[in-house]
Amino acid sequence: MFNLDKYTPNLLSVFAKKGGAIGAKLKPVLNKQIQNQTIEMRRDNVIRGLMLYLGENEEELFLDCQAHLEDVGRCSAEL
Repeated sequence: MFNLDKYTPNLLSVFAKKGGAIGAKLKPVLNKQIQNQTIEMRRDNVIRGLMLYLGENEEELFLDCQAHLEDVGRCSAEL
């Protein structure tokens, strides 16, 4: 997560320069970043912005993550 924090200012700059339909979708992410937020909220917004920027589906990523966490939990229980 430290690397994400390190690159956050640069990523936000890239998001701000993006135009078109993706740029319009990124505006709410940028507006949330302006507000005083916790580091977790900031990280969440940057990850969501990256997903929009790259054209990835948020739901698929979160489902993949949830499935991975369930697999890890299952493996831990077996040990």
